Amino acid sequence: MLHAEVLVKQAQKSPFSKQFALLNQFFEIIGQIMDRLPEFSYFIKLSADALLLSSRYHADTFRFFKFPKKWEIATPLSAVDFAIRFCCSLVKGQPGWSGAWNDLGVALLRKCQLTKKNSPGCMK
Repeated sequence: MLHAEVLVKQAQKSPFSKQFALLNQFFEIIGQIMDRLPEFSYFIKLSADALLLSSRYHADTFRFFKFPKKWEIATPLSAVDFAIRFCCSLVKGQPGWSGAWNDLGVALLRKCQLTKKNSPGCMK
């Protein structure tokens, strides 16, 4: 569990060249951790953070991420959609946690950036 946390924290502060490898290491172990400890909301948050970081990669590089197979993530947009689901589950489970609401807002903003939609929920 600590290893997963360290990987995401290092990835957040690393250049893209190193970040990719760290995120891949995280994605290789997080599925197993979540299967064993599904009630741990912190790992849901870490997963959302890692998915949002991965969504910043070009599609040519993105396809090499080793996401857990059952997540069925194929594009940066699907990674963001999955991050949004994770954030929604955090908000639902802990509605008083401002960090969960902030993460949901960041994930929704990222989706707007990727889709470039000019809808009421997206900033211009």
